[in-house]
Amino acid sequence: MQNLPPSSKNFDIGLILEWGFVLFVLIFLIYAARKIMNEKTNYLEEALWCDFFDLRLAIPKWWTQVNEESDFLVYQRTDTKYDWYCEIKKISSSLSCDEYLKKYLNDKKVILDNSYDSYEKTVVSENLILNGEVNKRIQDFTRYEATATIDNLERAYIDIIAIKMNEKEIYFFESKSSVLNGCVEGPYFEECLKNLKVS
Repeated sequence: MQNLPPSSKNFDIGLILEWGFVLFVLIFLIYAARKIMNEKTNYLEEALWCDFFDLRLAIPKWWTQVNEESDFLVYQRTDTKYDWYCEIKKISSSLSCDEYLKKYLNDKKVILDNSYDSYEKTVVSENLILNGEVNKRIQDFTRYEATATIDNLERAYIDIIAIKMNEKEIYFFESKSSVLNGCVEGPYFEECLKNLKVS
């Protein structure tokens, strides 16, 4: 006897809903992938230049400033909800850049590690910043980039930089994300710093 197709009475609604959910997830992933692909690697053409005290920063157009204070800047991706933020501030401090970053990490209970061969410490500004005029004015510079554990609970990817252009002040830059999102906005954070200018 030939097998007949199932009647409409035998359709499994749960199966239809499951496939609908899978289809929705696939559409969302395609949307997110296209959004990322359309972000130009030469983002400088569309960057928004921001004057911050003595520096000019090339801010990617898709970063959104989420605070209203003028003495520090906080950016996030509000269009995709990545677990990422960037903070830029100017601090009064007579500590060296390295001392300040070590104190900052200690105060925030951040332990840097070498997971995924990610640990990097740089003390030469020319290894990051391309602008010779900015490098001439830098008196002290330290950068730490690594995966980290925060307060023995949270895993994160952290990139922090301290720059001194005089003895009493530090420019502090931080990019923090989940480990998986570190490779998404991290390169643009680095490009922002590479292209620092004097305002």
